[in-house]
Parts: sequence; C-alpha cells; structure tokens
Amino acid sequence: MKTRILVIEDDALLNRMIVRQLEGMGYEVAGMGSLGDARDYLKKYEPDLVISDMRLPDGDCLAALPALAEFHPVIVLTAYGTVKNAVEAIQAGAADYLSKPVSPDELALTVRRVLNTAALKADHQFCKARLAAQADSQRFMIGQSKALDQVKELINAVADSDMTVLVLGESGSGKELVARAIHDQSHRTKRNFVAVDCCTLQESLFESELFGHEKGAFTGADKKKQGLIEGAAGGTLFLDEIGEIPPAIQAKLLRVLETGQFRRVGGTKDLSSDVRIVVATNRNLKKMSENGEFRADLYYRLEAFTIAASHGERSEGW
Repeated sequence: MKTRILVIEDDALLNRMIVRQLEGMGYEVAGMGSLGDARDYLKKYEPDLVISDMRLPDGDCLAALPALAEFHPVIVLTAYGTVKNAVEAIQAGAADYLSKPVSPDELALTVRRVLNTAALKADHQFCKARLAAQADSQRFMIGQSKALDQVKELINAVADSDMTVLVLGESGSGKELVARAIHDQSHRTKRNFVAVDCCTLQESLFESELFGHEKGAFTGADKKKQGLIEGAAGGTLFLDEIGEIPPAIQAKLLRVLETGQFRRVGGTKDLSSDVRIVVATNRNLKKMSENGEFRADLYYRLEAFTIAASHGERSEGW
C-alpha cells in the first residue's frame, strides 16, 4: 500500500507543485487549500504524514497542530522563516519545519526523514517483544522428532506467503512458537509480531483492543487509540485461542481477512492495514461451526492452511 500524504496549502500553484513532486516519489497525495477542507478529508482518510502551511485562510496552523500532531507527523511550511516560528511550530508538535520557497531536494529529504522517524517510533513499543520472539523461535527449532520435522516442513512451506494460518494444539503444545517461527522466516520478519491471548480480554474491551477506538466512542475514551491490528502493520498478528472470540468480533475479523479493512470503535472511516494473521486454538472449530458456536464462513477462511502443533513426543527446546 502507498504511503498517504495530506498537503494543506492555500497557494494553489505551490500546492500543485508539492503534490506532483510527492506523487512522482511514489506517494499517494491529496492537496487541500484550507483547514476546513483538511478536516473533511481527515474524517474519511488516515494520512501517514501532513504537510501544512503555517497561515491558512480559515486559521493558524499552530492552533490546530497539537490535535493534528497527536496522530500524524506534521511538517510545517511558512513564508515567515524565523527562528521564533520554527521553535513555536516544534513546541506545538510539528515533526519538522520548512521555509518557503521550498527546495524540491530539501522537501524530499525532509519527507523521507520524518516518515522514517515516525515508523521507528511506531515500532519501538514492540522491539522487546520482537527480540523475545526471535529467541523463542530459535529454541523452538532445537530437537528432533518425526512430528517436529513435519511441523518445520509446513512452516517452511507457508512462511514466506501471506496466507492466514490456523495452528491447532493443546495448551502447552507450542502454538505461539509455531506462529513466531512463521513470522521470523517470512518477508515480514523486520516488522512487528503482536500476540493477543483472546482468553484474557474482556468481551467489552476486545473490539477496542483489536481495532482501536475514536475519542468519545465510549465512557473513558478520552483520546483516539490505535488497535493491535494497526500496531502489527507490515508484520504478523497472532490471535491465540481464536475460538473464544464473541460472534460480533468474528464478523469484523472476517471482514479484515476478506478486504483488509476495518473501523475503529466509534469510527466512520474504513482503515486498511497490511497485516498477516495467524490464529491458534485448542478447540474443535469445525464442530463449533457446525453447532453454530463459531461462524462457518470464518472457519473456512482460517482452515485453508493448518498446522498441528501437538507432537506427542517432546523434544529439547519445544
């Protein structure tokens, strides 16, 4: 998916120049001429970066910066290139600052730097879990048995695809280790591995944790929150004990698998996340689907590629 950038600039010629340059760099770009137009755009889309003029026809960008920068990195443009302006913009939450006339080379470098920094910040909270996952999956590969060799073969066969994988096995049989090994051997290995134990989340909070929520979506939602699907963007989301999720969440998870889209709780915008999903259970999903306890259409999506983590004979490191 292309990186999405919003440009807010009331000078139509400069707006078009910036939009065309960024589109030429491979980004998906929308150009708006006012804060009002930008607000309408933000009701429908989630840009990865905002580039905004300091002074706009319907307001000063500095006043809008704190709320804007809470969810999007912002580069501020201004014709008033003083140290005071730069300090005010950074203090208000801007990621960087460019003075007009904007050099195309400087714009390109600044955009790449800010996007890279934002990606690093998003990944930071998962770094320790990522290192632990690598260590665990290495321990998982130790030992020999016929059953373990069969599991390794299946992991090798599916790891570098984007197929959804269902891992079956009793508690303690190594289902999460299988999921981590799939992630570590995939092209997503440099991005996040996010594990969710579906048994530990209260039904009332499950949707918010998985999909995130908008400010004011429910009592106590005092700010917008990204969900675990967004946190796993580019990587792997592991849902352990998938058989425990409530029917309403099953329907929304099916939509993610079919379209790659979802909405935060209380949201009206369709969001997309490039995430590979691996699920696990110790329950008989086939029987549950036949009894109406689990959505049959979701089950058939999940069971397309199945790995049985139960191995009978234990081996060192498993």
